[in-house]
Amino acid sequence: MEIHQLKYVFEAARYKNISKAAQNLYVSRQAVSKAISSLEHELGHAIFNREQMTLTPFGEIAIEHIRNILCSIDSFVTYAHSLDDDYREKPLITIGLTAFPLDYLFFDESSSIVRAITSFEEKADCRISLLHFPDSSIIKAVKEKSIDIGIVHGEYEAEDLAFIPFEKADMRIITLKDGTFCGSPSVHVSDLENVAIRCPLDFDLFMQQLTKCCVASGFSPLIKEVPLNDTAIECFMKNGGIHIQPFAPSMEQKFPNLAFLPFADGGFDDIPLCLVCRKDKSTSIQKFCSYFLHTVSAFQQ
Repeated sequence: MEIHQLKYVFEAARYKNISKAAQNLYVSRQAVSKAISSLEHELGHAIFNREQMTLTPFGEIAIEHIRNILCSIDSFVTYAHSLDDDYREKPLITIGLTAFPLDYLFFDESSSIVRAITSFEEKADCRISLLHFPDSSIIKAVKEKSIDIGIVHGEYEAEDLAFIPFEKADMRIITLKDGTFCGSPSVHVSDLENVAIRCPLDFDLFMQQLTKCCVASGFSPLIKEVPLNDTAIECFMKNGGIHIQPFAPSMEQKFPNLAFLPFADGGFDDIPLCLVCRKDKSTSIQKFCSYFLHTVSAFQQ
């Protein structure tokens, strides 16, 4: 159970409509739907009657608990900020990160991205707020000036926005060590025919390229929706499915039962992580972008 799941479910209950909740949250409709399904799966009870998006009897009780949890979190954050006399005076920069799995894999203390963001926050004496959206929502939010900067996977075509590549995302096929493609050093796209695939649906450009490669090999990829939790994903892989997402070396230590197989064909290493901002960005955003790109490059060397 994660805080963002609770927020998504609460907004869906408030609007009684997944699309309106997604629009208010600046996330995709699919992200809200997946959060609801994942939480219901974890709790073992339905929260919504899907046809009319009304609450079930269990959902009525669940929403009250969720409301109390979110209120407690907001109160705690407000209290923590109130202890810092300089908090309100510091300029704020909001950065949108791809919702999943970049934050799960890359954005930890060992990441050059996190280290660069943290370093700038300390040196510039500012506040940085990190938000988690899908690529499409990040681009929309930057364009509408709801957030200042985004980090997305790929260079999209968007008027008035600049996309600055800074790091490659190593896309890997993930399976159990005794599962599908067991013992293979790498996997060809043609090997994916009739194999159930759980993909990082936030990565729009990767999905487009994967689909294009599969079709060129004579088949359409068999994409399956799987709840966003480790238990559901492991069960999916035990039944022959595979998972595709960016790879970080620390993953091998965190998940010793998994194999992380590269694509033998190549062709997916040309979609970089990009910093996205408005072309008419402010001086403070210009400074952040310059510092971030320089610092990430230095950390990687």
